[in-house]
Amino acid sequence: MTGHPRWIRWSGEAYRQLLRCYPMEFRTEYGCDMVQVHRDRLADAGRPVALATTWPRLLWDTARHAVGERLRVWRARRPPSGRPPRAPRLLGDLRLALRGIRREPGFAVVVIATLALGIGANSAIFTVVNGVLLRPLPYDHGDRLVMLTDSAEISIPDIVDWRRDSRTLASMGAYLGDWAFDWSGSGDPIRLTGAAIEPDVFEVLRVDPVLGRRFTATDNVSGGPRIAILSYAAWQRHFTGATDVLGREVVLSDRATTIIGVMPPEADVMDAGLDLWVPIAVETPWALESRGTNNLQAIGRLAEGATLDESRSELQTITTRLAEAYPATNRRKIAVPTPLLDSLVGDRRPIFLSLLGAVGFVLLLACVNIAGLLLVRAMSRGHEIAVRLALGARRASVARPALTESVLLAGIGAILGLGLAAGGSAALMRFLPGGVPRTDAVTLDGRVVAFTVAVTIATTVVCGLLPALWASRTDPAGVLSGARSSTGRARHRLYRAIVMTEVALCFVVLIGAGLLLRSLARQSAVDLGFRDNHLLTAEIVLPETRYGDSAAQSSAFAGIVRELNATPGFQSAAFVIGVPLKRVGQIGNTLTFESLDIPVDRLPGARWRPVQGDYFGTMGLPILAGRPFSDRDDGSAVPVAIINQTLARRYFQDRSPIGQRIAWRPGKGQAPRWMTIVGVAGDVQASSIGGDDVPAVYTPYLQRDATWLRFGFLVVRTGPNPEAMARAMEEAVWRVDATVPLTRVETMTELRGRALGPARFVAGLVGLFALAAVFIAGQGLYGLLAFLVSERRQELGIRMALGATRQALWRGVVATGVSLAAAGLVLGLAGALVVTRFLRGLLFQVDPLDPPTYAVVVGVLLFSAALASLVPAGRATRADPATALRAL
Repeated sequence: MTGHPRWIRWSGEAYRQLLRCYPMEFRTEYGCDMVQVHRDRLADAGRPVALATTWPRLLWDTARHAVGERLRVWRARRPPSGRPPRAPRLLGDLRLALRGIRREPGFAVVVIATLALGIGANSAIFTVVNGVLLRPLPYDHGDRLVMLTDSAEISIPDIVDWRRDSRTLASMGAYLGDWAFDWSGSGDPIRLTGAAIEPDVFEVLRVDPVLGRRFTATDNVSGGPRIAILSYAAWQRHFTGATDVLGREVVLSDRATTIIGVMPPEADVMDAGLDLWVPIAVETPWALESRGTNNLQAIGRLAEGATLDESRSELQTITTRLAEAYPATNRRKIAVPTPLLDSLVGDRRPIFLSLLGAVGFVLLLACVNIAGLLLVRAMSRGHEIAVRLALGARRASVARPALTESVLLAGIGAILGLGLAAGGSAALMRFLPGGVPRTDAVTLDGRVVAFTVAVTIATTVVCGLLPALWASRTDPAGVLSGARSSTGRARHRLYRAIVMTEVALCFVVLIGAGLLLRSLARQSAVDLGFRDNHLLTAEIVLPETRYGDSAAQSSAFAGIVRELNATPGFQSAAFVIGVPLKRVGQIGNTLTFESLDIPVDRLPGARWRPVQGDYFGTMGLPILAGRPFSDRDDGSAVPVAIINQTLARRYFQDRSPIGQRIAWRPGKGQAPRWMTIVGVAGDVQASSIGGDDVPAVYTPYLQRDATWLRFGFLVVRTGPNPEAMARAMEEAVWRVDATVPLTRVETMTELRGRALGPARFVAGLVGLFALAAVFIAGQGLYGLLAFLVSERRQELGIRMALGATRQALWRGVVATGVSLAAAGLVLGLAGALVVTRFLRGLLFQVDPLDPPTYAVVVGVLLFSAALASLVPAGRATRADPATALRAL
């Protein structure tokens, strides 16, 4: 099973659930073999398109044989004295329902297809929600794992103090993520992403390697041997799952490293796509004693009997005490332990819950529509029902066939929906935006089946209860005597209420879709602050062994920028640490001002963006005041800086910052290294679209005084097709150093699309649900008007005989449809005011009560109502006055 692709495994699990239609004895004897044969056939086909031909046959075979198998088992278990008294009634009701379906197969197909799509869509989205949000973490007592540093980064001395003083945490470990390693392997150099960790991290997670061993305390010492543990994905991808990988020596970033183990997939706790882990003391010995190195994250495990609130209170006390003891480094470190699952899911939870709510509204709308269709069928059998009641039939026996029919239709729809959920969830996974965690946990399991069953039961109640109640309350005397005026008015009011409910539900879904689409349009139109077209970006990291000093680093980056500028097809190139729309590679520090009197404990932080080459010209980033950097701003010149507009506005206000001096806050006993401000640059969308830029300082890379700045991003302005220049970009870098790989090579357009990915995903799906809602509501309104016209055929003929024009009758029917839609809009407005409050967190520069959105939705629904009224209105104008008069 593990060797099959994911789509085959999902299809096999869906078929296993479908086999529940058969009796237990049948499943026990044949179930495993049937599932295996199904998987083997799909594996032989080799393509997911085989699902389109395989599943209809499976559903047809199940519908043909499952009922017969259950009847066979029931007959075998029947008591010798005869059948139970309820069995004949139930079988009789089932036969009546099947007879009704055979009599009107078109109606049955519409109902089953609608329910299958509604239930399948709900189950598909719930499958993803279940995998991402609800399934427990794959760790021993994963609910006791907490992230200690969601909003604060720490140092190794901090975690040592926390470990010593905490009583509510049984264990904790720190790690440094997104650590880069260069590996040439057997071809082009590639970048491996790893993490430098304390050995306690694996102890916290309680995960053991599938091969080899974990790190120990003796491995985590400064100057110790270079060792690494591979992730499961890297073991399969780069070493083809070879078991002799243990003890193998590889060269990572010019250093010999021995592989000592392979971890299971769940070891990548933050779903970061890690390739390997190394001991933190070996990789970053400079961080062992430095409390100012605040770039580590930490996870912990709650002690037995300790609660999350107790741990939060304790950590707040500990971090407050450390802030008082070390105000220079720990002033802002207030740890708030958060359940690891919540930290991992992050801001994705509202997205999936909103989708689940939207598709739930569509299913409810479909159920109300089907209830109306079933009610019309029950009304058409009013005379038959009245005769049965007059002859002594019990009201329950009259209502039961209608309920049985809805159960049968919903059951078939649920079986088909479960099959659609398997394929739908797989298709949904293809369109998920980047960064969604735990996608490997998305699978069809018992919780999804239970959800489908619950939805089916609710659907059965909503669809079947109303027709059953109407049938049971029919007045036989009134119907048989012909006095149907009050009954007719009552059922017309009921059906009108159904249609108004449909319009109200449709209004809510349309408002949600309209707000999300309008929000997406606003977000897509945001000015990034630079020209994002024809820009190609790539991350680059120089290995420390050959580029450990400033001169070597400066020479390498200057040579790479020169080579890129000389490459045909590139208009200009530059290097920067902290490219816009990238969350990685952003660095910062604390600023001090020569001319501003700001207390030390209130000095602001700012992003530091060292640049090499014509960065501002390459990016199309405007210089609003002063000048850009020039070739004269090298390491021997007076240090200079360009600040962004946010920093200038916030701290210099009405004064010109040009000529003022700023500095990064110096260490204890050191003098500030003043930089003269020579320009003010425009703001950019630094990490996400729609967020305000933070205070930022650009400096010439040649004037830095830190040797650890060996990483950053190349930005190149190209011609009309930047994607085609990616290989040329890599080759230009390799002409300078053939061992340095480029990673995250992508255009700025792709970065913008990724930033908009979640909004596009939600708006697209909800928009699709909204179109389905409009269609269903229009279908319901059309059905009602057609029913009313057929009921009023004699009345319309008499009105025409008395002088009414065809245009007047046409206008009357259309007005009826529009007025029903308007009444539904009033009801939907109240629901929309409540529901849209939950969308506030997903909207960008759009108010939940946005007037243009409401106006457009109202117009769309009224137009749809008028459109749905045209055909019934045309039928009304064709009423025959002579026929109506003869029937008097």
